[in-house]
Parts: sequence; structure tokens; C-alpha cells
Amino acid sequence: DGSSFYNIHDNACIYGFFKSSNQGGHAKAFHDNLSLWPANGYCVWSFPGELDGFPMPYWPNTGYEETYANNTCVFDAGKLYLQYPSDCSLSNVTSIRAFNSNNTLYTPSGEGLVNTCRETLSFDEWKALGIDPHTTLVQKDLTTAEAIEMIRAKLFGF
Repeated sequence: DGSSFYNIHDNACIYGFFKSSNQGGHAKAFHDNLSLWPANGYCVWSFPGELDGFPMPYWPNTGYEETYANNTCVFDAGKLYLQYPSDCSLSNVTSIRAFNSNNTLYTPSGEGLVNTCRETLSFDEWKALGIDPHTTLVQKDLTTAEAIEMIRAKLFGF
């Protein structure tokens, strides 16, 4: 859709998530948000252009990377933390052109997966790459009451 330069922050998103760059979009920042049970199952989803024939590259150009930082995401077991494009290399992490850091992830299973560079990584494998500093994964199945408290804290500060 080409959306660019959005600064998306301080929201509580039920079934919402960060739709990262696709089809020419770039330089969006999604920070300080709360995403509860994203509808597509991902905290971050970069539309895979290969699905609709959009030509590579699928990542933004250097200097126009997207940011996912200081967020809290609650997702179901077996779902993905990140769905990123396939045109990159895990042996060259600079080819993964996104900034991720300081996120808190909750999942009942304590597992979070990442799809990128034509691979599915465990959360630990993703963290070992060193490109998502200070992001943590918490094994917790939030109750509705706990989710409501998180929403209140995010929107009203109490």
C-alpha cells in the first residue's frame, strides 16, 4: 500500500498488530503500544510481496527501516512474533532491515517464532542474532481481567 513515515504509538490494539512495510512502504515506527491477540497471529507482519507478485526487494532501503520497539504483545501459543520478508540472509544480519528492541511478549507456551530469510526461528535463535536487544518473552496465559488492566494502564495510566 506504500504507507510511509507513520509514527504509531501509545495505543491499545485488541486483535491489532504492526503491519510493517510492503509494496514500497517504509520508515514507519510502531512503539509504546499494546497488542492483544493479533488477529493474524503475528505481533509484526510484513506483507510478503511475493504473494501478489510485487517485485523484490521486499525490505525498505537502508535509512528507511521500520521500527518495532517498546511494545507489549500478547499472542496465542504457536503463533509468530515476527513475519518478515524472505529476501535476506541470516549469515548477514544487516540484510534484515528493521529495528526491533525492548519489546515484551506474552504467550501461554513461552514460545515465540520468527519467520524471515526463508527460515522459521525460535525466539532464542532470533535473539542470538543480536538484532532485537532487550526484547523478552514471558510464559503467561493472561486472563481477561489482566488484559483489561493492561489496557487501562496503557490508555489511562492507572
